[in-house]
Amino acid sequence: MARLKINRCIVESRWSGKGNWWYNPTGDNLKEARAFIALCRDYGIEVVPLIQGLGWAYGVVDENPNCAEGIWVEKEAIALSGNDPVEFPHRNLLVTEHSPIVIGSRDGQRVFREGVDYELIRGVTRRPFANGNAPWKIRRLPTGDVPEGEPVLASYNYMDYSPLQTPYCPAEPETYKIVDRVLEGVIREFKPKYIHIGHDEVIHKFRDGRSLKSGKRVEELMGGDIQHWCAKAKELDPEVKLMIWDDLLRPDADGGKILEYVPDDVIICPWEYRSTTDSRSRIEHMLDWFVVKKGRPTLGTASGYFPNNSLDWLNA
Repeated sequence: MARLKINRCIVESRWSGKGNWWYNPTGDNLKEARAFIALCRDYGIEVVPLIQGLGWAYGVVDENPNCAEGIWVEKEAIALSGNDPVEFPHRNLLVTEHSPIVIGSRDGQRVFREGVDYELIRGVTRRPFANGNAPWKIRRLPTGDVPEGEPVLASYNYMDYSPLQTPYCPAEPETYKIVDRVLEGVIREFKPKYIHIGHDEVIHKFRDGRSLKSGKRVEELMGGDIQHWCAKAKELDPEVKLMIWDDLLRPDADGGKILEYVPDDVIICPWEYRSTTDSRSRIEHMLDWFVVKKGRPTLGTASGYFPNNSLDWLNA
């Protein structure tokens, strides 16, 4: 990179929460990150940590799978008979204080009590939320009030199979305990001038019960999430500059409404990696939207996959 006169690089580290430098800066991870950053700085190259946020979110979800943006199931009938445990129809249930499993009566008049009326037998919930993970089960307690042989109505969140991107839930407070800790660790340890907060390819949003019950519109949840990252980073270091992928901020993404929530000094990174007539048109369209119409600081993101792509960005 130094021979090519590159003076800044965005570094994602590993796609594993345990092996990721930024989410787990301990042991060998910390040694590798320190050595890499020191070497880059010796050559005049500034490292920009890419701390994957809302879209891919593997760092958050590896640490607490219950933070994933799951699927809300409301009043699903489950027949309990005798004292035998019965599997929930879905795997990978998501359970936190803000995402409880609620078991009610068929007539909707009662909410049964865990440990009194029924017992939960926890299954396995972890990324990539495979269908083969051990199921969650529920068992009627003979001393409780669940009627014998009568279905109960279960309301809960679960996560479907997600081998790559696993967006987190922006309405789950536990999410931001992890985000805040990671930002503090990166800024205190590495003192970067820039941080890239990811937020690309948000393939799931506004389908989890926590999101649906938040009382907020989808753009408020997404925009509020970005604002949280920005406010926490600036609290830790007022001089740090933030970058973000453009996926949530394009005019065809919720009508461009989320862009209104993004602070003016955040550097927006539109990406288009190919080099074709269509891709050049998209590059021009993105620059017209972010630079000309919105006046936002913008970093066109080129790719080594197709070398002419860099020239397309330069020309645009």
